[in-house]
Amino acid sequence: MTAVVTDTKSNSLDYLKNLYIGEDIYTNAGNSYSTNYVTYLNADSFPDNSELLGTFSAIIIDDFHSESLSDIQKTALLNWVEDGGILIIGTGLNADKTLKGLDSVFSYSINGYDKAMCFAGTANVANILVPDSNVLDSAAGKALTQSLDTGDGKIIVHSFELGEDPVASMSGIVDYLSIYYRNILPGKFSAQRNYNYYPNQISSINRLPSIEKGQLMTLFGILAAYIVVVGPICYLVLKKMDKREKGWAVIPGIAVIFTGVIFAISANSYQKDALLNFMSFTDFNSKSPETNVSVGLRTPDKGNITLLINDNLFLNDNSDYYYDNYSTASTDTDKCLYSVKTDDSSTSVTYYDQSSWQSNALNTTIACDAMDKIDGNFTVEGSNIVGKITNNMDFDLIDVVVGFGGQYQKVGYIAAGDTLDVSVPLSAEEYQKWIDDGYNMVRQMFYGLDEDEYQDSMVFRKGVSATEAYKIEQRYNLFNSMAYQNSYDLRETGLDVSVVAFSEKSLIEGDKKVNGSTVNENWENMYIKSFKTDLSKSSGYNIPEGYVFADQIYLDDQSEQSSWDINYYQLYTMSAQNVTCEYNLKNCGKVTSIDVNWENYDAFKGDPMVYNNNTNSYESLTTADLKGNASAYISADGVFKLHADVYSDTYITLPKVSLKGGNK
Repeated sequence: MTAVVTDTKSNSLDYLKNLYIGEDIYTNAGNSYSTNYVTYLNADSFPDNSELLGTFSAIIIDDFHSESLSDIQKTALLNWVEDGGILIIGTGLNADKTLKGLDSVFSYSINGYDKAMCFAGTANVANILVPDSNVLDSAAGKALTQSLDTGDGKIIVHSFELGEDPVASMSGIVDYLSIYYRNILPGKFSAQRNYNYYPNQISSINRLPSIEKGQLMTLFGILAAYIVVVGPICYLVLKKMDKREKGWAVIPGIAVIFTGVIFAISANSYQKDALLNFMSFTDFNSKSPETNVSVGLRTPDKGNITLLINDNLFLNDNSDYYYDNYSTASTDTDKCLYSVKTDDSSTSVTYYDQSSWQSNALNTTIACDAMDKIDGNFTVEGSNIVGKITNNMDFDLIDVVVGFGGQYQKVGYIAAGDTLDVSVPLSAEEYQKWIDDGYNMVRQMFYGLDEDEYQDSMVFRKGVSATEAYKIEQRYNLFNSMAYQNSYDLRETGLDVSVVAFSEKSLIEGDKKVNGSTVNENWENMYIKSFKTDLSKSSGYNIPEGYVFADQIYLDDQSEQSSWDINYYQLYTMSAQNVTCEYNLKNCGKVTSIDVNWENYDAFKGDPMVYNNNTNSYESLTTADLKGNASAYISADGVFKLHADVYSDTYITLPKVSLKGGNK
């Protein structure tokens, strides 16, 4: 929230409420999102203690008679700045009026007035000298903006007035000043809504763990016992004692006892405390890898909910997410739904007017210190991907998955510092299963189920503990959302092998509390790293068709683009007249045989062709000697090239290549 302190509240200052320099909040006026929630203050409403001022991330003073502030208010303002606040002052021709009462906050002198070319116009400026300040902007030798370090905060003194032209009327002034102030004190404004990692992509971010089967059976048992006790047993005992009239007192008493037992059991359940569910994704293939973290918050508390994390985080939020999950009868007035505050060592998020167990989510990005945390080397022996995966991290990796050509398989667990030998069988039949029904293949890989079951089914029908079922579901959703669903945009090309691994390590150290109380904390982290398969190390390989995908695809002379309609092995030709597929076989060692399955029936204008490097020309696939003289079709730099003339505005199937070779 930002405070604008002014005597006039001129319309020319209205643009200040659009600055995005404060902690992020969401308002529901007109289904809009506002980063800066502005309060206009004067001498009467200005707080007289720094604790109340602590609700503001920035204070802007412009066209204000500062002498009207009391000494207590000025002291509170100074303490607030020293504690890390940013005070912004606009002056211009009102410099004396605006600064005169602030001499106890900082030192300054005014040496007359002048004009300066700035903000696409001519502005009235005051010649102000602020000792020990840094000049941030100047024009024709005149200081326009000065910055003064004051404790942990800063005082920004503009020589111009913020509510006067050309400043107030300049096109783009909101973006300009927002970025300007954020860059001056970047640590203060750590909230930002521009991001590319969406919590709603991970459907289980706010899922609660299932109740344990044993716990539920206990509750059913207690209920059954209660029915028996208050029914036949109570009746028979009272009848025998000839005290049936006492039933009106005995039955409520028994109910109280059983209620107390149930309450005692519930008091020790996992569901009694708030749940913080962290789900992270790290792509080690990135040139500068970082870890994207989604956080789901559920709590039994109502009203205002404050999450405190003892770490300084840069938070990202999805405005649509909050609007979709908040309902109100009014859409005409602003209502603050949440706010974010940060300092050097902590981050707090307050959600307002919450119902019990309401879902909330946020995102952050944290640094990742190295790319070689997961190492691997792979080749193909026979029709099996074989190799080693090394865990160079200081924590264990669980549910390690190896992917090749769109097929995935769990290979096990790797303790910190250990290496795992892997072998994954390949077959055209297995590959086709993943093409035809990849969704259920992923489900079966994680859940081990042939049917469409989730964690509740695992607990009550398979005997898996609720905790383990919860973790399996989280890993499945991470993999399915961030790896598999993107696998045909970012999937293994050529002969790449993808390694996906999970951990449960807490990546954000420090206490986490909700409304001052401890929380249940769950972490599921996913890491992905791709490796080149080195077939030159194979004694003999036989890679079935489907696994070798083209490294480069061209429609006419245009290489693959994100706008192309390409799905699995289907490609829409658009207006193109030909398609070319190039395969990089440089690391394949000695290739002894190549087979190509490329049938498109009416999509081809003629026979598909393969490039012969001996003749420097294309020849028909039907006559090419790919099995007896494969080397003739592989260039010196390892490129194998296929080409076909096609009809425009139609779908074609891309070639499926199989390879044999090795160093026998």
